[in-house]
Amino acid sequence: MCWLHFATVSTQPLSNAPAWPANAMLLAAGRGERMRPLTDVTPKPLLQVRGQPLLWYPLQALARAGVRSAVINT
Repeated sequence: MCWLHFATVSTQPLSNAPAWPANAMLLAAGRGERMRPLTDVTPKPLLQVRGQPLLWYPLQALARAGVRSAVINT
Protein backbone atom coordinates (compact mmCIF):
# COMPACT_ATOMS: atom_id res chain seq x y z
CA MET A 1 0.00 0.00 0.00
CA CYS A 2 1.31 3.44 -0.79
CA TRP A 3 0.24 6.84 0.49
CA LEU A 4 -0.13 9.62 -2.06
CA HIS A 5 -0.03 13.18 -0.76
CA PHE A 6 -0.56 14.92 -4.15
CA ALA A 7 3.01 16.13 -4.16
CA THR A 8 4.94 13.12 -2.88
CA VAL A 9 4.47 9.38 -2.59
CA SER A 10 5.58 7.61 0.57
CA THR A 11 4.88 4.52 2.62
CA GLN A 12 3.90 6.61 5.66
CA PRO A 13 0.65 8.54 6.20
CA LEU A 14 0.68 12.23 7.03
CA SER A 15 1.13 12.76 10.76
CA ASN A 16 -1.46 15.56 10.81
CA ALA A 17 -4.04 14.06 8.44
CA PRO A 18 -6.86 16.52 7.71
CA ALA A 19 -10.46 15.82 8.66
CA TRP A 20 -12.89 14.19 6.25
CA PRO A 21 -13.24 14.58 3.28
CA ALA A 22 -9.54 15.29 2.99
CA ASN A 23 -8.69 11.55 2.88
CA ALA A 24 -9.68 8.92 0.34
CA MET A 25 -8.98 5.34 -0.67
CA LEU A 26 -8.93 4.25 -4.30
CA LEU A 27 -9.47 0.61 -5.16
CA ALA A 28 -7.23 -0.12 -8.13
CA ALA A 29 -6.69 -3.86 -7.71
CA GLY A 30 -7.50 -6.54 -10.22
CA ARG A 31 -5.84 -8.22 -13.13
CA GLY A 32 -7.56 -6.29 -15.90
CA GLU A 33 -8.31 -9.56 -17.70
CA ARG A 34 -11.02 -8.04 -19.87
CA MET A 35 -8.52 -5.48 -21.15
CA ARG A 36 -6.00 -8.02 -22.44
CA PRO A 37 -3.66 -7.84 -24.33
CA LEU A 38 -3.16 -4.25 -23.10
CA THR A 39 -2.75 -5.38 -19.49
CA ASP A 40 -0.22 -8.09 -20.35
CA VAL A 41 2.58 -5.51 -20.07
CA THR A 42 0.95 -2.52 -18.32
CA PRO A 43 -1.05 -2.54 -15.06
CA LYS A 44 -4.67 -1.52 -15.58
CA PRO A 45 -4.44 1.70 -13.50
CA LEU A 46 -1.55 2.86 -15.69
CA LEU A 47 -3.21 2.27 -19.08
CA GLN A 48 -3.37 5.50 -21.07
CA VAL A 49 -6.78 7.00 -21.90
CA ARG A 50 -6.75 10.36 -23.71
CA GLY A 51 -3.10 10.81 -22.80
CA GLN A 52 -3.43 10.14 -19.05
CA PRO A 53 -3.27 6.94 -16.97
CA LEU A 54 -6.67 5.64 -15.85
CA LEU A 55 -5.75 6.34 -12.24
CA TRP A 56 -5.25 10.05 -13.02
CA TYR A 57 -8.98 10.68 -13.55
CA PRO A 58 -10.26 9.67 -10.09
CA LEU A 59 -7.25 11.38 -8.48
CA GLN A 60 -8.13 14.63 -10.24
CA ALA A 61 -11.78 14.32 -9.21
CA LEU A 62 -10.72 13.78 -5.59
CA ALA A 63 -8.37 16.76 -5.71
CA ARG A 64 -11.16 18.98 -7.07
CA ALA A 65 -13.38 17.76 -4.23
CA GLY A 66 -10.81 18.89 -1.66
CA VAL A 67 -9.18 15.55 -0.92
CA ARG A 68 -5.48 16.00 -0.20
CA SER A 69 -4.43 12.49 0.82
CA ALA A 70 -5.26 9.23 -0.95
CA VAL A 71 -4.34 5.61 -0.41
CA ILE A 72 -4.26 3.46 -3.54
CA ASN A 73 -4.97 -0.24 -3.02
CA THR A 74 -3.36 -2.23 -5.84
